[in-house]
Amino acid sequence: MSKRTAAQVALALALALSVVGATAQTLPVEELERRFVAADLEGKIEAVRSATEAGSAAAAIHLRALAFVADNLALLGPDRALADLAIEASRGARAAGAGDAAPLMLGLFTAFEEPDVDIALLEALGTLGRGYPDSSSTIEAWLAARTEALGSTEAPELSESGERSRLLACAAALGSLGAPSAYGELFELFAGAFAAEDGRLKMAAAAALASLAGDYRGFLSGYVASGPAARRAAALSAGLDYEGLPDEDRGMLAEKALAGALDEPGTDPVGREIIRAIRFRAARELRVRRWQRASPLVARHFYDILDGWNKGHSPVSELIEAIDTLGSMGTNEAAQTLAIFLQFANSEIERGANFDEDVAMAVIRNLGQLGDKMAFDYLLYMGYLPWSETVKRAARDALLLLRW
Repeated sequence: MSKRTAAQVALALALALSVVGATAQTLPVEELERRFVAADLEGKIEAVRSATEAGSAAAAIHLRALAFVADNLALLGPDRALADLAIEASRGARAAGAGDAAPLMLGLFTAFEEPDVDIALLEALGTLGRGYPDSSSTIEAWLAARTEALGSTEAPELSESGERSRLLACAAALGSLGAPSAYGELFELFAGAFAAEDGRLKMAAAAALASLAGDYRGFLSGYVASGPAARRAAALSAGLDYEGLPDEDRGMLAEKALAGALDEPGTDPVGREIIRAIRFRAARELRVRRWQRASPLVARHFYDILDGWNKGHSPVSELIEAIDTLGSMGTNEAAQTLAIFLQFANSEIERGANFDEDVAMAVIRNLGQLGDKMAFDYLLYMGYLPWSETVKRAARDALLLLRW
């Protein structure tokens, strides 16, 4: 090559890689298109890679490259070089905002065995596929097949196969597209046993679910109240583990979950344990939110734990937690429930029986926090009974907090 020719090529490439306005880009992009048409497969990859730097002006090159891949796939098969061309063209189309490329990408999706091709296509379709309804449905169908296949595998290895990265890209794409039809498949991804130990994958699915159009809380509410225990637990986690869920939605979801757990406690031992965990998680969320609407449910939860404690089935820590949850409700109903329980505790001490002092202190503390004057007689009476001085002092302090 002569010095003059080398200089011309260098100038053309330098212009193609600079973004200085449409007029300055016209010639280099045309040159890159010419190079793409004339080059072999490796040269086409380099031409597309170079065109990516030209931005939106090079959209036609990326469309041409994707069409070339589609036209030659049957002839060449899932060749590695062809796969690399699909990757570079997808990235370039995404950078150029080439929405017209979406149908071509949908045709290529899953055509290659390598996960990196699907990942590049998914990343591009999440942006470029919004104007094409088939984009979400095509990805949803693929996800349905993958979750079913992975669910039938005893211990699928997601990281070594590249499957994990592909599933992450899939969740992000569906979340970006935002179609309500993706709720079911994304929830299956979140709830899948293969993703149980993969926190990042579960959070990606939850975030995608929350990004869809429609009623996210309403969708999850349909799962948390009834059905298989594991699915109910997954639905509650999908809502509460996602930090972007509004406080109002979190409270309502936890309320629904607690109601379902109390009404349908499970039939088999494993299911009962899962639903018991749902109860405590929902109750903790309600306590944090001070969700007064759930006060009747929290009282039912308390009485159930109290019954278990009396029978030796529930530890004292669970009873104290249930008492604290009642105290957070701030309702007359909660104060009445705790006042009646304190009356029972006083009667036990009066007849000479023992009563757990930590439980008594929890009741006193929460009655003081509630400030309802109906507790006055029961707190006052503690001073005349053989409670410890610590308990009596706590009762006197609580009396001062009652509102009149």
